[in-house]
Amino acid sequence: MGNAPKAGCDDSLSHPAPTLSVKDADGRELLCFLEQLVPVAGEDFGLLSPVDTPVCLFHLPEEGGEPELIDDPESLPQVLSIADVVLREHYLCLVRSAVTLTVSGELEQGDAEEPDDASFPGDDDDEDGETYEQLVTFMSDSKEYGLYIPLDPFFVLARLERDNATLVEGDDFERLQPLVEKELEALEGNRGVLQPDWVVRGTVVTLPIARLRAMGIRGVVLDVDRTLLPRRCRLLPDPVRQWVRSAAVVMRLHLLSNNLDQDRIRWVGKELGIPGTAFARKPRRGKLRSVLATMDLPPHQVAMVGDRILTDVVAGNRLGLWTVLVRSITCDGDICPHDRLQRLEKMISTGLGADLRESLPQQLHSL
Repeated sequence: MGNAPKAGCDDSLSHPAPTLSVKDADGRELLCFLEQLVPVAGEDFGLLSPVDTPVCLFHLPEEGGEPELIDDPESLPQVLSIADVVLREHYLCLVRSAVTLTVSGELEQGDAEEPDDASFPGDDDDEDGETYEQLVTFMSDSKEYGLYIPLDPFFVLARLERDNATLVEGDDFERLQPLVEKELEALEGNRGVLQPDWVVRGTVVTLPIARLRAMGIRGVVLDVDRTLLPRRCRLLPDPVRQWVRSAAVVMRLHLLSNNLDQDRIRWVGKELGIPGTAFARKPRRGKLRSVLATMDLPPHQVAMVGDRILTDVVAGNRLGLWTVLVRSITCDGDICPHDRLQRLEKMISTGLGADLRESLPQQLHSL
């Protein structure tokens, strides 16, 4: 297996980020995180990412053959049954969700330096080929199959009506796609709003506190989920605790999260000894303005640090803060090698003109 699971199926597993269940035309459901609200022509739509891990089923022919993506895995019920048995041996569950097959259960992070992945279909030089990470392989009727995790960004669009979320499919999707993209572009603004002042090579724990101070930074507003700890994690990484402890000696710190779970943000703040604000609704500026008021610092002396471009960076830039984009973090404090959401945001932002190459800001080159 490419990833070794460590926790099993648990329908009662709580998700600290806002979630909703989206249905397709056949009534199948997919539990998703609500990543971005997008109003279009008087209707509300949501950009969603699955809570569970999306997987694709491939037929793996004998050596020399090209792997074949199974577009309709439901047509192979026996194969799916065997796949589910194999997954359960690793404390995972195969879920026949809307849009995609998903796997429920906790996966350990793969080895970032030597991932067990593959690029197919297509030749190795085909830039349009998608990249997948192998989860499991198994045999059915003397044929080999594999479940693979797509590493490219995976998101769905849903129409939001009261308490219901309906998948946007087919002709409806083709009609709405350009309108949604236009609205996202208007929301995200231009290059200046999307452009971080500093694109960091590592996670928040690699930020040099002394250099921030030398730049005149006296306060730091910190995103929480994916920046300080994964959103399903219940333990703060030791490197994060050490970095916050050092930073708090010389700078004012405040947590600012879009997470609706106030208890979670309160717990993180208590563990780190710093105040926190939940349900910030970034990139809106209201809560961030309140945080600046409590810090009693001008915007140019405050850094907004987070892993999200469309929320953390945009919110900070709109108020004139120094914006720092960091890599998402694992439970051990390392770089998360497969953050599909950040890759998606980088793709969108780069397409709109942002320069997201990792480097030190100009002011730091001489330090």
